Amino acid sequence: VMGVFVNSLPIEPITFFGLFTLSGAQILFLIGGIAIAAGIITYSHKVMDTVGANLLRLSPLTAFIVVLAESIVLFVFSSERLEYFLVSHGLPALPLVPVSSSQAVVGAVIGIGLIKSYRQIRIKVLAEIATGWVTTPIIAGLITFVFLFFLQNVFNQKVYYASEYLVSGEVISHLQKQNMDGAGLEKFRDKSFDNEIEIFQDLNSIGVFSEKQITEIIRDAKIEPTLFDAEIIKSGLDTLWLSAKQVQAVHGLAGSQFTYRWQVEESLQAKEAEWSYKPAGIFNRQWNRNLQSQYDTIFRTFKTRP
Repeated sequence: VMGVFVNSLPIEPITFFGLFTLSGAQILFLIGGIAIAAGIITYSHKVMDTVGANLLRLSPLTAFIVVLAESIVLFVFSSERLEYFLVSHGLPALPLVPVSSSQAVVGAVIGIGLIKSYRQIRIKVLAEIATGWVTTPIIAGLITFVFLFFLQNVFNQKVYYASEYLVSGEVISHLQKQNMDGAGLEKFRDKSFDNEIEIFQDLNSIGVFSEKQITEIIRDAKIEPTLFDAEIIKSGLDTLWLSAKQVQAVHGLAGSQFTYRWQVEESLQAKEAEWSYKPAGIFNRQWNRNLQSQYDTIFRTFKTRP
């Protein structure tokens, strides 16, 4: 669960008494583990009673089957290696999508109930669980909205950073190398935009670019100032997910400053082949995903804020 926050909540590495160091991601997962343990100690018995007794009374054997079924479902829908194995053997791959463990458990319990006798399933309890699945995201969204509102308006905290876009000459030259319509791009030379909706509407209004091309233009025109500070490279760079050659390439950019994300990517790729994406396809998907995460780490570390 905590993995989804790795790219949005940068945490500085912490060294304990000079013995070992925990990276930002490891600290985040440690916090998640502590939170899960606290939940188990406090209120988890209510969940166990609801699923293991109130919905359908389970025996030790059927409970084991439920846990086994949950594990298989979570593995099948999250394993990149399984996806690669299936495709490499000419079999259709299952989509890699987020799967709720609670939904998998309830589904397994219902499956056992259908085999034994559907009358044993307490429909009222099932309806309450389903209602919780619907209302939980809504309640979480409302709570988040209220908290962010107070942080921004009461405590004067910045809760988001506005995105700016500039179709500079560098961006136009870069896009033309990708066979983008130069005449259409020239209409927006040196024009800046305050948000993604504005630039999308202007690009779409001239009827020259496809939706995919507009997405590429927006991505490459986004201003993301990046400074490869030598001190940060030396002490603040999380090298856990980077190879030695990749780290060496980052050191080679010490003191360099960039305006756009694609400039950083091209500079790193020019210094080391391990920073290059492989051709799109199912066999290279895992490599490209990992590389994207590595780039995210770089930008999270060296991106400057106004």
